[in-house]
Amino acid sequence: MGGEDSRVVIPDIEYFLSSEPLDPETTRRARALVALRRLVMIWDDPPIYVSMGEHGDYVVVDGVFCSCEAFERSLRRGGGCYHVWAARLYGGEAPRVELPLEQAWSVIYEVVAAGFSYTLRRILFGAEEG
Repeated sequence: MGGEDSRVVIPDIEYFLSSEPLDPETTRRARALVALRRLVMIWDDPPIYVSMGEHGDYVVVDGVFCSCEAFERSLRRGGGCYHVWAARLYGGEAPRVELPLEQAWSVIYEVVAAGFSYTLRRILFGAEEG
């Protein structure tokens, strides 16, 4: 109450979907995420990725949503976070892991609930050893 503005800000989704990253740093970070193989597709319809970062993991859905804290703030500026841009611009280059639906949901749950997926890392580590 106390005079605070509690209105929900609804971003211009048409602008977001048709725009390019607002700055070269976003593009650079998005490209690096894919080049370092830290963006992994875990489901293909719709495309769902996990961005495995130094400070936690994030779920990125179809290049239009990310579970990171910066996503909402970045929409207010009209741009989207670099995880979303990585999926939109370079998602076709990201590694893919074929998971059964239950396992994909487990990975998503871990990321959303704990900010980190041990399951995905076990799958990736095991795949590299074979």
